[in-house]
Amino acid sequence: MTIQTAGIHHITAFARNPQENVDFYAGVLGLRLVKKTINFDAPEGIPPLLRR
Repeated sequence: MTIQTAGIHHITAFARNPQENVDFYAGVLGLRLVKKTINFDAPEGIPPLLRR
């Protein structure tokens, strides 16, 4: 069964190696990175200058 869509609205991804993740989605799938955000639910991943 083939389903036809008008496109992809968004993709959310979690990765150990962010660069490999970007390489796959941009290089292999042809998607572009629109916004990179920080996971505020995991304080250890927030750079010290951005911590409140």
